[in-house]
Amino acid sequence: MSAQPGPFRSGGLTPEVLPADGGWLVGRNDVVRVVADQLTPGGVMTLTGPGGVGKTSIALEVARILLSEDERFTDGIWFCAMASVNTAAAIPVAIADALGILPTDEASSYDSVVTGLSGLWGALIVDNCEQIASPIASVLQQLVSDCPDLAVVVTSRESLQLGVEHVVPITPLKIDDAAEELFILRALEADPQFGRLGHEGAIRRICSSLDGLPLALELAAAQLGSMSVDDVAARLDERFRMLRRPNEHGRHDSLHAAVSWSYDLLDPIERRLFDRLSVFQGGFDDVAAAAMLDARDLERVEIRDLLGKLVDKSMINVVGVDDSGTGAHRRYDMFETLRQFGDRQLGRQNLRASARNQHLDLVVEIVATANAYAMSNDWLEGVNRFRREWANIRAAVNWAIDTTRVDDVDRLLRDIHFYCRWTLESEATLWGQRAIDRGPTTGAVAGSPAFLHVGFKHFLAGEHRVALDALIAGIAARGTPSDRGWCRHYAAVELLYLGSASEAADQATADGDDGSPRDVEAVMRSSSITAFQMYAQMIDSAVAVEDGRRDAKLAEQTGNAVAIGHVAYNRALIAYSTGDVDGYLAHMDEALDIALTNDI
Repeated sequence: MSAQPGPFRSGGLTPEVLPADGGWLVGRNDVVRVVADQLTPGGVMTLTGPGGVGKTSIALEVARILLSEDERFTDGIWFCAMASVNTAAAIPVAIADALGILPTDEASSYDSVVTGLSGLWGALIVDNCEQIASPIASVLQQLVSDCPDLAVVVTSRESLQLGVEHVVPITPLKIDDAAEELFILRALEADPQFGRLGHEGAIRRICSSLDGLPLALELAAAQLGSMSVDDVAARLDERFRMLRRPNEHGRHDSLHAAVSWSYDLLDPIERRLFDRLSVFQGGFDDVAAAAMLDARDLERVEIRDLLGKLVDKSMINVVGVDDSGTGAHRRYDMFETLRQFGDRQLGRQNLRASARNQHLDLVVEIVATANAYAMSNDWLEGVNRFRREWANIRAAVNWAIDTTRVDDVDRLLRDIHFYCRWTLESEATLWGQRAIDRGPTTGAVAGSPAFLHVGFKHFLAGEHRVALDALIAGIAARGTPSDRGWCRHYAAVELLYLGSASEAADQATADGDDGSPRDVEAVMRSSSITAFQMYAQMIDSAVAVEDGRRDAKLAEQTGNAVAIGHVAYNRALIAYSTGDVDGYLAHMDEALDIALTNDI
């Protein structure tokens, strides 16, 4: 078959069959320009990203730019849809069809394509290749070699791993910018009377919860013909049932279909891991991911390789690197829409409870390790670990409360207390109150750590009598010596605020032999007891000053910033009460400097 330019032009893309310019593609000007400018004959440019992120729309806009502005591709620009192609043999047939080449008995489809493109300067857009990534990679590698004047743009949820390939990751739209703009534009199409004023919060929730994915935003906006924007925002937990185009069944006509397309292409072990990774909130590393698989899976696959495959297939994202501990670990996360899909899969397999229990067991270990750092000579490392895992901690605590795993509730609340108290993180007070409130109806009576957190909440609010009552209840509740010690310590603080210095000293020193095995806790309580006793006039100032010196040395030996600062603060109070203004200022400056430099 000989090559004739005419049929290619008539069969290719033209400005008339492309969307008109005028802002139809929101927030993509930069990436469109990059692709159009960097596209070169003999090369393959692959647009990668999750389903619904807009890869096809971007490729079509690139085609429009090339047709209107670029003189390098004058012989034609062709669009080849591969969504329905599932075999290697069908690939050249689909390309030939896109080029307008009729099949013959004289040559294979591939040879006909090469013959037809010979000597032509053109660009070929090959859309949706993830299900045939390996075979199409071989075809395109050979095609650009045989047709050096051809440029190829590929859209795929994973790269093709070609030597001539330039990968352009397509990310979701920025939540507070293009995502909201796209949603509002599509909302006006569904309801011309729609107004943004008064709905800013709902719009922001929709855009954030849907991860800035254009397809999801467009499907959500389309609901405004029959629902209010507040109703849409309130029903996002039902996104896979709600976000669909009526009476249409293509893979981009519902959010569920778009995600299912990618999910179904995963290997069985990739699906198992993906489903279980949906229990994480706020990210995870490879160690955490491995904890969600069983030993048989881990014998057959390296966890980092498996995570890499999920990244390549746009099912999870790399969000950073944790370089703490014994080595560097990539940090991964999952879009909320994909996370909810994985959770639905767990539910359908009756695996949701077991996966969340695994997650809870893992978080108990993570929190214990973070607390060990916080109470050692590396307070800031503990702080970083707590903050990094806070969303996972939240999910684990609430699951433990809901499933009445009281021992785990105690452990988690106990091990986050030191961090919460000295960073003024107050969310855990809500968890403590929830654990207490659910006790009477579930029989899962809360332990001392819950009361300790609730007492802290009322202390911050200046409600010292209510705080004292909670802490006294905590002393009597189930707990460890450490739990009771901290409850007594803060009960003493509340009594001091209430003007009962002698009772404060008695409370702080009660059960003195029920001490803490941790040096940090021991020296902090010792320093506070000295201050309480001095205020109650149980010891004279000289003894208090000497005890302060002793505690300062002990605190330095721990290397713990909180302990050192805490002792410095109590020494300042002692100095102030004795009229030593210079000593007061010096110790207070020390405490303030430690607080400012150690995020306390």
